[in-house]
Amino acid sequence: MQINWNHLHHAYGLATDTPKHLQNLLSPNFSLRDNAVNHLFSAVIHQSTVFPVTPVVCRALLGLLHEPALRENMRDFYNQQYKRQIEWLNKVIADPNTHEVLRNARISQRVELEKALNSTHPIILLDYIIAFFDYVGDSLLHTDVPTEIDRPSQEEITTLYNSYHEKDGHGLKKFYNSPLEGALLDIAVRDLFCMANDIINAFQSLTTEASPSTAKEAVSVIGMWKKIAVKFSE
Repeated sequence: MQINWNHLHHAYGLATDTPKHLQNLLSPNFSLRDNAVNHLFSAVIHQSTVFPVTPVVCRALLGLLHEPALRENMRDFYNQQYKRQIEWLNKVIADPNTHEVLRNARISQRVELEKALNSTHPIILLDYIIAFFDYVGDSLLHTDVPTEIDRPSQEEITTLYNSYHEKDGHGLKKFYNSPLEGALLDIAVRDLFCMANDIINAFQSLTTEASPSTAKEAVSVIGMWKKIAVKFSE
């Protein structure tokens, strides 16, 4: 599918940077993968808000689910995350102003993280992809949008959107404050609903092919998107 990223936006502007982040999810470089994951949870979906780029990214992620790079052990990715958290916990624990109850809780957290850090169980980046779909699904369940899909209106709005060309920061700000943005967000939500069955089918294979913990999360995501399908069909 040919995607014109210049005609899509996320939380921080035009989504022209999104394709590179999607590509970097498969990178062997930790920093690139880390930034890619952060992009998913801060730009593609932001504070439980979906954007016109959100369903497009969901489509792309569905295509990545069976990529070997997402299935193989990517322990260094998680190790870096654990080490960061342990460093932060050490600072809180060492702070003389930290309340004793909180200090003991942080010590318990550190023990668990150190166990995970030394574990030999393979952990995969796929867990983050699952978490993303879980986040999107949870956001949709708490979004009140019209359930009737008016395709002619959608096409008209899409034509308007595709004819828009961002000139400068001021023009972009004016565009974001227009009623058109609200209509585009509504299209994004509806398109995500239309994807529900695709997402359910894609995650179905993970319930038997992935590790037990990942399979459990996949079951949760399937349940979430089944609820969405019911909500939007009422």
